[in-house]
Amino acid sequence: MFRYTQFVFLYNCTIRTKSIHIQTKATRYDLCVVGKWCILDALKNETTDLQSVDLMIIQTIRRLRRCTIINFPNLKVIYGMNAGIATLEAWSFWNLTKLEKINLSYNNIVEIQYGVFTGLPISFLDLSWNEVAFIGQGAFHGMKNLKTLDLSRNYLTLFDGSFFAVKHITGSAEFPLEELLLSHNNLGTMVPFPSNIAMTKLDLTDNWLTDLVLPSGMYVEKLRISSNNFQDSDLLIIDNVSFVALDANPWVCEEYIQLLEYLLTKNITLLKYNEDTKIYFLTESGTRKLSHLLYNSKEKHNLSHNDIGAIIEEDTFHFNMAITKLDLTDNLLTGLALPSGMYVEELRISLNNIEYPDFLNIDNVSVVALDANPW
Repeated sequence: MFRYTQFVFLYNCTIRTKSIHIQTKATRYDLCVVGKWCILDALKNETTDLQSVDLMIIQTIRRLRRCTIINFPNLKVIYGMNAGIATLEAWSFWNLTKLEKINLSYNNIVEIQYGVFTGLPISFLDLSWNEVAFIGQGAFHGMKNLKTLDLSRNYLTLFDGSFFAVKHITGSAEFPLEELLLSHNNLGTMVPFPSNIAMTKLDLTDNWLTDLVLPSGMYVEKLRISSNNFQDSDLLIIDNVSFVALDANPWVCEEYIQLLEYLLTKNITLLKYNEDTKIYFLTESGTRKLSHLLYNSKEKHNLSHNDIGAIIEEDTFHFNMAITKLDLTDNLLTGLALPSGMYVEELRISLNNIEYPDFLNIDNVSVVALDANPW
């Protein structure tokens, strides 16, 4: 029987490499993958020195099962970027008393249920660039040290601030977050946050919000609500804010002027909207994610410098789409077919592997860059 203090278990993985990296205080080890169970021997005599687990070289893990990584008293960091993870079972991580950071960005995680991160001592959790559409009640319960939560680039339609209103024995509410990043989701509703909290950054850029009310006892240093559906200034109550970005909304002109005058009287400084269209870590197998990104986001899409080898028309692009700019520079494309109902003002496909014009169907394009291909 294996002792949990000596092993990290990754059940039922599909492995494309022959080793997994584990970092101890003194040494970085390459540990062999043993069969289907993917048992990682953390060097039996040095388990207490385990500092980090790097899952990035494992492709298509798909599911992190119960007790995947448990009982490592000195483990500080878990990396799982772009590892193909789709499902996180409850209690995947447990009894990691010194864990500080988890990064599971660029995966295919669709939901966060109660128990996955419950009670972890981490201060930083990155779940950006996933497919999270549902967060279960109490999903982040007991995370009293969590300072930064990044849920940007997901599919959330609702965010409930009470997910983080953890009750102490005394009955007072605890909301430890300092940075909450929710940009580039599908948020239409923000359930009110608890009062008496202070945050350095709340980013709601590029959603579908029409109103936002921050409680009177809540302070936010930097609030970003650009590129939403705000029109009426009366539906925006943000008194205790130092900096705000609110451009790229369909404001009624008179309402916007009144809002700016009000912000001036409150000494609230305006920030500029910085549009972020860059998309990373895309491969041929990432076309399903690409489809959601193109369909749900705005007019510009920067997919350059990835490893995209194919774009499947019916799975990726949609009819009756209008895109200002689509940048596919420096990928592995051998062809591209845009639907007849799709219009692209500026298309960039330079530095790919396109050899034959017959493999290129781009009728509804105004400007195109296609040099540096092996024509």
